[in-house]
Amino acid sequence: MARHFRALTSGGPNMAQFRAQLHEEAMVEVLVGFAQDMNLAASLRRDCAKDVIAIARGPLAPVGAPNGETIDPSVAREGGGTVGDEIVAIRATAELYQRLDELVRREVPPELWPEDVRAIAGNLAASYAEDDA
Repeated sequence: MARHFRALTSGGPNMAQFRAQLHEEAMVEVLVGFAQDMNLAASLRRDCAKDVIAIARGPLAPVGAPNGETIDPSVAREGGGTVGDEIVAIRATAELYQRLDELVRREVPPELWPEDVRAIAGNLAASYAEDDA
């Protein structure tokens, strides 16, 4: 067996590597299947998921050396506000979109939306009402 493997891999193209590459897509699908199979042990599923990520993106590595720093909400931004102001605004916007999504999915007409949602949604509510007319 060792002699056969050396014959495949010595000189010229690496035939063993070529043969393996013919099956690599199918093998990734096997790993994905294992990772998604709820009947397998969680540790095996996790290892398979990590293998798929490593194949797709390379080995997992920390983003940087931990230095204990976090986002400072008092840092000034170009527009004059702070990072903290932006975080608050982003959270409020996300909450608004969640509330709008819920109202639209439940097919609640804009005139029945809570006042704060209608005030913030503004033109969106008007265009939604026009579409129904």
